Amino acid sequence: MSRSGVASVFGMILAVAIIATTVIPLFLYVNQVNNMYDKTAEEMRAFDQKRSLESLKVYIYLINNGSALNIQIKNVCVSNVRVVRIWVMVNNTCYSLTDVPELGSEIEPATTRTISGFSLPLGEKIVKVEVTTSRGNKFAAENNPLYASEDIWGWEPFTINVVMEADNGWVRRTIYAEYVGPNLGMNWNNTVEVTQLVVGGYASVPIGVPDVGYYKLSIWDNKHGYKHDLIFEKVITVSYAMPSPWVFVPK
Repeated sequence: MSRSGVASVFGMILAVAIIATTVIPLFLYVNQVNNMYDKTAEEMRAFDQKRSLESLKVYIYLINNGSALNIQIKNVCVSNVRVVRIWVMVNNTCYSLTDVPELGSEIEPATTRTISGFSLPLGEKIVKVEVTTSRGNKFAAENNPLYASEDIWGWEPFTINVVMEADNGWVRRTIYAEYVGPNLGMNWNNTVEVTQLVVGGYASVPIGVPDVGYYKLSIWDNKHGYKHDLIFEKVITVSYAMPSPWVFVPK
């Protein structure tokens, strides 16, 4: 074989070697990167979908004469949810709860976790709560904010919030409220006076109840100094999931 023929064969072998050692590994690397990208994109889409489906209902209520707080978290979605942090804002101070034994595992669908007895400072305070999940969602308590004062009658952890339509500005209204509770020891009646500055067309007043259960609430007008003209009557459910239900009374 002539020298030119040998050179041609050698050049071909060298070209094949270059392709085998550079181009093919590069192709395989690019293909691997594409596969990793597709896998990561799919995982992110699945994560975003699960994140969008997360739904929690959070409720808070005071106990021990307002010196402590119970936090109830209910999973109302179809997948497990892990709560990684609870934010408790008391006036201008923020507390972060992370190592909570009750939240050591995921909350399964249609189940509830209760964090009991979180200590609060004494005196007048406004309390707000928000929880953060492992997927980055944040859920504020349904009944944020809670207002606590030593002047509030009863310090009841369970209340029925009576909301009345009113014109904007200062409103003064007296109603006669009565409830019949789950047993004979849970009946109550009294006049309730609402005096507050109304913004947004509604005035409200809390009526404390002693425990969870069904309460038949009746409200009469009292502008003549005695109960007259029944204006509202309904059975209200007070539960750990909804410790402070709201009812709306006509103007």
